[in-house]
Amino acid sequence: MSIRCDLRFTFTAGAGAGADAFEVVEFHLVESLSETFHLDVQLSCANPAVDFGQILDRPALLTIWQGGQPVRYVHGSVTSFQQGNTGFRRTRYRAIVEPRLARLQLASDWRIFQALSVPDIATAVLKKHAITLDYEQKVTNPHAPREYCVQAGGTDYHFVERIMREEGFFYGFLHNAEGHRLIHCDRLWIFGKQPGLPVEYNPQAGGDRPGPALRSFTYGENVRTARQTQRDYNFKNPLYNQQTKRAGEGEGEGEGEEIYCDEFGRVKVQFPWDREGRHDEHSSCWIRVSQKIAGALWGHMAIPRIGQEVIISNFDGDPDQPVITGRSFNANQRPPYELPRHKTRMPLKSQTHKGEGFNELRFEDEAGQEEILIHAQEDQNNIVNHDETTFVGHDRKEQVEHDEIIDIGHDRTETVGNDEQVTIGQDRRHDIDRDDYLTIERNHTITTGKTAPNRWATTAATRPPPTNGWRLAGTWSNGWRAMRCWKRASQLSSARALSSYRLVKSSACTAPAEPSRCTTEASHWRGSPSP
Repeated sequence: MSIRCDLRFTFTAGAGAGADAFEVVEFHLVESLSETFHLDVQLSCANPAVDFGQILDRPALLTIWQGGQPVRYVHGSVTSFQQGNTGFRRTRYRAIVEPRLARLQLASDWRIFQALSVPDIATAVLKKHAITLDYEQKVTNPHAPREYCVQAGGTDYHFVERIMREEGFFYGFLHNAEGHRLIHCDRLWIFGKQPGLPVEYNPQAGGDRPGPALRSFTYGENVRTARQTQRDYNFKNPLYNQQTKRAGEGEGEGEGEEIYCDEFGRVKVQFPWDREGRHDEHSSCWIRVSQKIAGALWGHMAIPRIGQEVIISNFDGDPDQPVITGRSFNANQRPPYELPRHKTRMPLKSQTHKGEGFNELRFEDEAGQEEILIHAQEDQNNIVNHDETTFVGHDRKEQVEHDEIIDIGHDRTETVGNDEQVTIGQDRRHDIDRDDYLTIERNHTITTGKTAPNRWATTAATRPPPTNGWRLAGTWSNGWRAMRCWKRASQLSSARALSSYRLVKSSACTAPAEPSRCTTEASHWRGSPSP
């Protein structure tokens, strides 16, 4: 036996007193937890030419009446409207009604949220769609701010749904005659305990029930995950597998700074798709920089400078974990040398911090012009802990604009295969703690610019004598002569001058063959004669 009840349905759409009157032919309503509802209404209207502009994207209300009392409201916005056949008196129409939240599926964006919790991010996104007064958050658990959260081109709806699900939020809607209210809650009881008697279960089809009733009910069991283990990676603590809290940001380094980084060499960037970024230290989080080599207190380090273009990748495709994997030139950041003119050059060139200079290591690979160039803007320091070998196949030129100091801790051997010429602009001094040996196979010529007392006054030419004896080594202006002793030894291949000198008066004797024959010997010393 069927039971009849006084149920009727009304539908209004559009705004203003001139809104058309629709009659409900049938409707199909689908509602689920944490999903947008979908109301499909078949209508009829006496107006065969309803103005679609007054219906689409306008508020709509389906009211379920029992007797003279409304028992249920379904409020939303018309997202689709269709006109059907026209009969003798009425025209058929179809309307799709969805919540205002569904409008977020039509908008997508690229943007960054920093130092905000997920509820705050959701509020900010919904606010851009004017969902403020009809929105409520029921938060029972604390939600820590996220240091860096990116909407990477997805729709606003899927972005909000994703981050809210990650934090354990559900959502649903409350309807009334004036509108519908979106409610986010991090517990399952979004609406609380519903008033009234238990819901009736009526599997028998036919007739109308006097109240809400369940027509179909299914019970089932499924195999599901019993335990879940989540691990995260943090470069500050590589062996610690928990998500860490937000790291504090450092102070800026002032106007005109070219390099802005933290203790880990991380930098901040401005994404070209970020329309809300202000090209300052708040435009992104600290982003790690991939280096050529990274070891424990060793490796390569080149920190990107302000204004350089960098290439960003993401760990495991997560836009919340960016990393700089490269750098590239652009119209504002030109290569160090004109291209393609110098396409064979491979430079490693730096820029002086807050200056115009540079350091450079450059390789030229043009055939016939191969070159390695090293340029130091200020100092160059080379440290070799053991041997150093340098081979020059042709000429070598070395120019020192100021002083040169060479400190050799042990022996030094220098071999010149041909001539050697040394030009000294002023004085030259030699300090020898012990002996000085000079071997000349042929002539030895010393020329002085002027004559001075107790100095060599004339050119002294020495040549090994054929036999042992004394030979004149030099003459002073005061009449003294220096006699140098020569001795041929059988074991020597040629005569050698011994380091023995005698001073004699020119009037007393001339080149005696034996030292004892000199009657007016003044002095005897070893070493080079000097006044």
